[in-house]
Amino acid sequence: MSKKNEAEAPSEQTPDVVETPAEKSKKTKPRNADLDLKQFNYHASGGFMLENYLEYISTIDANEKRDFECYSVEPLIKDRYPGMKDTPRDFVGIKLKSDKPVQTTSIPLKHAINLNAEGSVRMNGKYYLLKK
Repeated sequence: MSKKNEAEAPSEQTPDVVETPAEKSKKTKPRNADLDLKQFNYHASGGFMLENYLEYISTIDANEKRDFECYSVEPLIKDRYPGMKDTPRDFVGIKLKSDKPVQTTSIPLKHAINLNAEGSVRMNGKYYLLKK
């Protein structure tokens, strides 16, 4: 091929269709697609107990970005020794104030854990849960 023909021939490296970042994001799988979140009922009428949820998220890479929904919540507090005077009270779960999240965000798991610190829930009434 002559140099003139090479310039006229379309390059094999150039794609015919250029995708925008929005189109690419639609084709990618959601960040939480590999997680089994069906086992957790965030909207349980009696509240959502965190013990199994916290155990489950401890198996996930803490540095990996995940999709979270931030809910307005009320903390569920339980007496450690029911009926005993001045018993310690433990934070055991949350009850959602609304079925709709306040916001949705993508952050590393370790940041969500820090945002969900016990004092944070009691002070500002917000909790980040993995988006289903």
